[in-house]
Amino acid sequence: MRKVLLASAMALAVSTFAGAADAAVNILYRVDHTNGVDYVAQALNNGAYNVTTTSGDLSGYNLSFYDIVVYLNQDSNVPGGDVGRLDSYINSGGKLIFNTWQAGHPSLGGDYGGKNNNDTLNVGAVFDAGIGSPLSITKAGEWDTFSSSLIPTSATIAATYGDGTAAILLGNGGRTIWNGFLNDSVASSQLYGNQLSYLAGAISAVPEPATWAMMITGFGLAGSALRRRRDGLALAA
Repeated sequence: MRKVLLASAMALAVSTFAGAADAAVNILYRVDHTNGVDYVAQALNNGAYNVTTTSGDLSGYNLSFYDIVVYLNQDSNVPGGDVGRLDSYINSGGKLIFNTWQAGHPSLGGDYGGKNNNDTLNVGAVFDAGIGSPLSITKAGEWDTFSSSLIPTSATIAATYGDGTAAILLGNGGRTIWNGFLNDSVASSQLYGNQLSYLAGAISAVPEPATWAMMITGFGLAGSALRRRRDGLALAA
């Protein structure tokens, strides 16, 4: 009986922790325009995420509610105030995936190097799981084969183009990802899925307070069972 109780208590603690790790992550997905297949949307649909989508500015959103913000500015100008909102979100510990065809950007540890129209992407080890590199960068709709080089300042390079310039920057201690290409120009939902999993991993690995309480209860039951077993053995002796 004691062994059954001990096993049940330990199973409760372990399963509770596993449930916390699988808990859904809240994501705000903002994209102003997509010409072809939205591979970011595919990656979001393939994951266990609570996703809010918008194509406008961020003025109506409390970014602190979201574990991850995916902000893609692919056609129009960046809405007024959004760079400041994203800066505040990042400075408060937020996690961001970002792209733009403009020079204006939040604090991502790098600078915009300009349009270069590369057609291959070499993905580094951080995001290459399940990917056959290099990936192709293709023309989507009326857009050219778009790619923009990035110049790291404090960020690290996580992928390069065929000409060796930076294509993905990982900045702010691994909390921000800046892609120099569009969501419909690199046909790999796996790449975006890897990026989302990378950012979400740091979130789901930390149990909520209620989960900690359940885990402590489980371990308490296990400890109680062990103490009773030791006491019984002592009396028998």
